[in-house]
Amino acid sequence: MRATAALLCLTLLACAGEICEIHYPGESGPVTFGLPLQAGVLHSTDQLTLNGQVLQARSNGCWPDGSLKWLLLDATLPQGFRGILQSSPAASSATTPAPLARANQLSNGRLQLTIPASGPLFTYALGDDQGSAELVLKLQHDAPGATQEENWLLDAGESRNCSDFTSQADSSREIQLEENGPLRASCRIAGWFTAADGRKAYRYIVRLTLYRDEDTVKIQTTFINTEDVQQNFLRSLVLRLNRAGVPVPGQLIIGTPRFHHLISWRDKSRPELAGCPGVLTSGSLTAVARDFQRLYPKELCATAQALEYHLWPERSGKVLDLRRREGQRREYLDYRNDAGGMGVAKTHDLFLTWNCPDPERFARRCNRPCLPAASPEYYRSTLAAGEYHLAGNTFPRTEAAIRFAFQYLRKIRRAGQFDGMMDWGDVPLGVHGMSDHMQQRNPEGSPFRGYTGWLNNDLALNHAFYLHFLRSGDQEVLRDGLEITWHVLDVDTVHHWPADPAVIGSGRRHDQQHWGSGISYGYALDSALYMYLLTGEHRALEVVKNSARTAFYGRYINIRLWELTGEQEYLDRAEKHLQADEPFPKAENFRGNSYDSPGYIFYDSIRPNDLLREKVIAAARRLAPRYTSCYAGKGYPPYAVLALAHKYDPSPENAFTLKILLNQLRNYLPVQPEDLAISDTAPMDEFDALNRKVANITNTGVLSLVLLTALPYMLERLQATGISEAEALAFQYSWTEPESFTEELNTAVIKPSAYPQIRTWNYSVANPSFPDWGVDRFLRPEDSPKYYAAIRRYKLYEDGILIGPNKFSHAFSQRNGRIGWSHLGAAISFTTPDNSNPAENGRRYLLQYTSAADWRWQDRPSFEETLTTIYPYPDIATPGQEWCAPLRHESPDPCCIHPAPPEVTARVAAALKRHLFTEDGQALTTWRREQNLIVFQTSDGSDPRQNGRTYRLQYTRGQE
Repeated sequence: MRATAALLCLTLLACAGEICEIHYPGESGPVTFGLPLQAGVLHSTDQLTLNGQVLQARSNGCWPDGSLKWLLLDATLPQGFRGILQSSPAASSATTPAPLARANQLSNGRLQLTIPASGPLFTYALGDDQGSAELVLKLQHDAPGATQEENWLLDAGESRNCSDFTSQADSSREIQLEENGPLRASCRIAGWFTAADGRKAYRYIVRLTLYRDEDTVKIQTTFINTEDVQQNFLRSLVLRLNRAGVPVPGQLIIGTPRFHHLISWRDKSRPELAGCPGVLTSGSLTAVARDFQRLYPKELCATAQALEYHLWPERSGKVLDLRRREGQRREYLDYRNDAGGMGVAKTHDLFLTWNCPDPERFARRCNRPCLPAASPEYYRSTLAAGEYHLAGNTFPRTEAAIRFAFQYLRKIRRAGQFDGMMDWGDVPLGVHGMSDHMQQRNPEGSPFRGYTGWLNNDLALNHAFYLHFLRSGDQEVLRDGLEITWHVLDVDTVHHWPADPAVIGSGRRHDQQHWGSGISYGYALDSALYMYLLTGEHRALEVVKNSARTAFYGRYINIRLWELTGEQEYLDRAEKHLQADEPFPKAENFRGNSYDSPGYIFYDSIRPNDLLREKVIAAARRLAPRYTSCYAGKGYPPYAVLALAHKYDPSPENAFTLKILLNQLRNYLPVQPEDLAISDTAPMDEFDALNRKVANITNTGVLSLVLLTALPYMLERLQATGISEAEALAFQYSWTEPESFTEELNTAVIKPSAYPQIRTWNYSVANPSFPDWGVDRFLRPEDSPKYYAAIRRYKLYEDGILIGPNKFSHAFSQRNGRIGWSHLGAAISFTTPDNSNPAENGRRYLLQYTSAADWRWQDRPSFEETLTTIYPYPDIATPGQEWCAPLRHESPDPCCIHPAPPEVTARVAAALKRHLFTEDGQALTTWRREQNLIVFQTSDGSDPRQNGRTYRLQYTRGQE
């Protein structure tokens, strides 16, 4: 291992070289924190001092020149500490305190922990207080009734069909010393819950951490569900500390009994999660369960014989239901995982301390982690996280949107109280009022129904929290990132999968249940690595190593793990992925952009090479036409790859691409930075209103893609070009008229919608001039009306009959089929009038475009048509003031060129007068044509589907 522990106690010398200032605003006590270093600054950890204090240091990776890149440091600091970390080459030798661990014992001279190979998990001794620890598990084998889509806690019932398992009976556990220094030692214990007859169920991983300067032990317990979720339900799980010392009075603390996460945040009747009740003092012993209330159901119990931390209390009367939900509305890619929550894990932290003078202060320290930190300028100067832009005022509108995004994410999680052992730490995909892929909408925005459930780290969102901490120093953002990462590490990562061990380390996709969908993405990759590098959490490193071995998104994390460990397998995989990465990347591939794109920044930092350079420059050349053309769909922004391309080749072309990348953000940015200013304490309603009015965030995945995960890398390169935010945002495309074309759709390549409920068909248009539907937002004002006139000249025909309208969002046709088509970037999404399959019905489909130069207004034959199928307009599911119906007959177009020639305007006006639209024979005046659609109001506002009246449109051809 390249990472080795170094132990030292050194004094300051006058010639010592300053590395950086460290500030610690947290509660007094022992702390562990990571720190990056510039290349060439330090080659050994035995030259460090922090205001003369004893340090414990571990090297976590090196620069290409062999100098240290990341340090993991331990110190004991007072609240408000400020001091200078220094390198002292000529430091005098000093007595180094002995390591805390020896063989299977951890001891600070007062508190002693012993870890046996079997029997108790560990024993402890501190004066008269002595005891041993064990884990006890109870599984229920009777199903607790039907599943509930939004609830993973079901009533246990009166089942007696249960099995008991303990760690005490496990004779095959693994013991590994992970840290051994003068300030902190940590030991990993892993094994299986075992029944009296030798049966095994659930894996456990326990990490014990002991500190020199405080009689405190941290017990981190991770359990992993390894059982068939249809037949085994968690009924009880207890960490028990059997005490052999002086008897003490009994106590009981129960977490807030909220057993449903799908509760409106407006419901004021539910209990609020306030304070920190997870603190129990029993004699000289104080126990603190981190996030005690938020990880409900929970219980702390002390008797004369034992202290018990009920990770899942039987007293709650609930069982953990990890089954796949049945009978619920399916969504694309959702609910594919028949094994349900097999492989789900959960980690809990329990802190024990003796003779604590201030239990409340101790509890605050345990529940509100705060890192000793250097300045953002220092972190950026090291280049350990690449060349990113510091938070500041260079891009004021962009930074205002970024700040609001982090605030809004926090507010959604806190106001919604998305708590509970399975839910805590996750982020809802939908913001308040978002509709799902089937246009169903939850006004509260809390997780609901299929696709619009939890984010589950989709799009690498939690990476953004660590990057923003480095660029801003915001400890609240860091705490948010740690909470989210813990959820992804445990619940959203697969830790056990007998049917296919290769998927261990893979991630679960977002949906209503954390475990309901297929194993496809949502990986705990560089966010977990950041957690380890900044906090020393070995569980995070353990999980990210498993994820790196998976085929999906293992690319750049392997190169980072090689830097950290020096192990050849990671380098081999990283280079294999780099060789195979073609094309590099796809702009339309949001997974590649959000997960792998920042990874190329790290690859360049860790192992710069010609192949990476060549591929990145070539990728920029391939991507540039997307941004120079006002037509082509831009796709999801590959910020980091294009930023790296500009670093390699700072050409005007690459600078222009960066400029357009920022221009694409205009819809999310405030006109003035103060337009998005809001207090963290503002009500949820105010946040939602500000989002709808200014920020336009439709879902939290958008935040990762366009604002948070990789944008700071692009901003840094923009600053290097000298292009200002104002200049980039002011850019507008000039529009060029396409040439006329007619394309017959190749029915062999028509594909159904990926969503089985949606009766639309997709076809990629071959003609290169086919425009992107949203181009108008970026056009010069003088070109916009010309573009909209051109849009009206696109027509889709089925056997010569017009299908329309093309101006609608595709959501309209999704709801019912039969009515219309719309653009999808370089493709069209269309319906058939009878909902038949266009690849099988034998009909001919033509997409026709007529340029302004070729277009001529023409009259149409006379017709008379009675409306047969009527829908609400514009929302086909919600009746309003207007109604619409598709027509089989095509009447004359409005003027489809700009500016409109007077003679054409006159012909259009005359043609309109030759239409007669009637309700039971009486003329109606409130109606209009939209290609083959008629939109109208009834005479009295009644529903034309129910009022029994007949609606008829007549057209009379003009005289030649």
